[in-house]
Amino acid sequence: ETSLPSPRLGTVITGQFNNVQVDTPLGYCSGSIVVSYSNGATVGAPSSFSFTGAALGTSGCTMDGVFEATTDVDVWQ
Repeated sequence: ETSLPSPRLGTVITGQFNNVQVDTPLGYCSGSIVVSYSNGATVGAPSSFSFTGAALGTSGCTMDGVFEATTDVDVWQ
């Protein structure tokens, strides 16, 4: 059995989340957002997905935020 290598610490990879839906005071925004993945700077540091000014589909909404993983998450490009 062959295992994939872990991504390097501190690596940032750009990806996309699809089917995102957000409830706002003006109604729902939905679509896809571009995110950056960080594997953490040190062993044991949390992995995270971050997005700043991410346009949510074609709805005209933008989002800022960070999703932190509660378990180890590895992403390859």
